[in-house]
Amino acid sequence: MATSHLGVNTTAVVAWVRQHANELATLAAQYTVSIAASVTGAVVSFVFIIFAMFLLFRDGDRMVARIPDFLPFDRERSEAMLLRIRDVIHGGVYGIVVIAIIQGALCGAMFWALGIPSAALWGMVTVLTSVLPLVGGAVVWGPGALYLFAIGHWWQALVLAAWGALVISSVDNFLRPRLVGGKVGLSELVMFFAVLGGLQAFGVLGIVLGPVVFAVAASILQVLSAPERG
Repeated sequence: MATSHLGVNTTAVVAWVRQHANELATLAAQYTVSIAASVTGAVVSFVFIIFAMFLLFRDGDRMVARIPDFLPFDRERSEAMLLRIRDVIHGGVYGIVVIAIIQGALCGAMFWALGIPSAALWGMVTVLTSVLPLVGGAVVWGPGALYLFAIGHWWQALVLAAWGALVISSVDNFLRPRLVGGKVGLSELVMFFAVLGGLQAFGVLGIVLGPVVFAVAASILQVLSAPERG
């Protein structure tokens, strides 16, 4: 018997299982209920999101056009506030996401071309790090270049370092001021703390929602503090 060779006392094992059977069953039931609740919550949230998106696509323009009527300001100031919020949302969401996807694709493609393992995975990691201000894709392609140098692939390391510094980082430096900085109007340091606050308040979605909410609040204060035109 295998249990004899391994020195396992089957009687003691069976006795322990019988003794703790209720505890094991209770623990399994708790995990089952927790998993079921999480799945149910995710399904319900997905249905609500789809329904909300349908309503926004169908009636969004009409709803936005009515917002100035409910604001306690003159129509010109209310419309200026809505335009500013629209620019902030477009710059914050589309700009940040587009830049992250481009950088992730460029990094993953070069990793694959140079034979670095799990190139697709590192491309996805680059997408995540690219949305973080003061971090960027350098935390991925930099260690990648060091890895190639450490295993003796010097010219591949130089190619990756040049690709990261001249191409991947250039995408961020070229597109971010045009897609994000000009519209959102937040410095890199402010963006960093906005992301941290967003992560604390909204979880992973806070990477995008944090800067957007912060910039929207700043834009509202900016419009409200502007002197009224006579």
